[in-house]
Amino acid sequence: MPDLGLRVDKASNPAASVDKAGQVYLFFHDRSNPRPQKLVTTSRDGLRFTPARQPTRQDSANNPRRVLLPDGLWRSFHLGMNGEMTSTT
Repeated sequence: MPDLGLRVDKASNPAASVDKAGQVYLFFHDRSNPRPQKLVTTSRDGLRFTPARQPTRQDSANNPRRVLLPDGLWRSFHLGMNGEMTSTT
């Protein structure tokens, strides 16, 4: 039997991180839309999360899927539903 924890319906590709202040970030793809979108939810205690929303630049700094490039920029890589790899800074 599953535990009684947090569930996000029609979500996939989760990625979680915790910032230096202890805030938890949960990034995921919302598949309830015809065009899936990337969303994030946050929590101070790891139990109660904010409503899901589009990630801001500040949120994205805590995305565990990012890579620090030699020039100091952070780049995120994403695999689309069609199998195409894209990236953003």
